[in-house]
Amino acid sequence: MVAAVRTGASMRSVARGSWREPATVQWWLRRAGQQPLEEVDWSDHAPIPGRTRRTESPVKDAVLAVRRELKETSVLGEYGARAIHRELAARRLAGVPAVRTIGRILERRGALVAGDACVALRPAGLVSSRLRCRAHRARQL
Repeated sequence: MVAAVRTGASMRSVARGSWREPATVQWWLRRAGQQPLEEVDWSDHAPIPGRTRRTESPVKDAVLAVRRELKETSVLGEYGARAIHRELAARRLAGVPAVRTIGRILERRGALVAGDACVALRPAGLVSSRLRCRAHRARQL
């Protein structure tokens, strides 16, 4: 592919002729750079990073502990990812994960159930308790 483009063929025609996407041709061209074809390392490398960043286990445990605590003590009944993030930030813990990361932790650890997304906006003791989700409104009727 690289040799064909270097001799003057367009990247799109080379991609079409080799049943590849143009992005693949561009990737190999970047990989070859200006080096002679004999000196290029043609071995296949994974496009993913060799090392990924994972949330530490103590942080995951803290997320679950805060969730249990909020579930029992929250006046508004909030114990989702946003509420957990808010609570962890208020406690000034180092390395507070993002809201989405907290959601993934809860999902992986099996802490989410179907009704958790629907949380009452006001405490149950008040006169009108509006709910965010249609499913809960339908059940209340």
